[in-house]
Amino acid sequence: MFILTNLSLSSELVPDEIRSRIIASFLWELAISAQSRREESLQFLAFDPFNSGDALAKFKKKQKLLRRADFTLTMDRGTKVVTPCVVLLGRASETGSARIGFIVSKKVGGAVTRNLVKRRLREVYRTMEPLPQALDVVVIARVGADRYPFDELRQVFCEGMNQLQAKLLRRRAEPKKTLVTPVGQPAVASENGRSSQD
Repeated sequence: MFILTNLSLSSELVPDEIRSRIIASFLWELAISAQSRREESLQFLAFDPFNSGDALAKFKKKQKLLRRADFTLTMDRGTKVVTPCVVLLGRASETGSARIGFIVSKKVGGAVTRNLVKRRLREVYRTMEPLPQALDVVVIARVGADRYPFDELRQVFCEGMNQLQAKLLRRRAEPKKTLVTPVGQPAVASENGRSSQD
């Protein structure tokens, strides 16, 4: 490629016709270079594992945890599952649909690394089969999550989600404890609603 800054194209040293050819060659090579970079980008996009053949697929608004209050409620009252690369916290959704939110802190890495981890996690969740139902989930990336190959990240994430859903099902199946007040004694907890004196 011609470097125009190192050439003197004044009319005194270079005839008009040659100067025009030099400029035309420079512009042509610039256009070819731009086209080549564009084709490389398209090839990368086509083989990007995070797109799974659908680069335009995105989460709908109703599938995301958007409010800080939703994140806080899920993290405070949710059931926790810890995996080597992420921490999952989940609770029954009040909206009746599955929603998810991602937290990738600066401990994981710089902005580029954090965005990469978030992209991977979103794609892993989006391609899960079947998707969780009526569940709010907060996913917290752990330090080192960026070093996991995509397939391994998917496997660990899906195993964690299965554990989370199993835990929530067990919780729902457990009998709820109620408070009873036997005569002459303070209230005590009982699983069947009866006091030990009955």
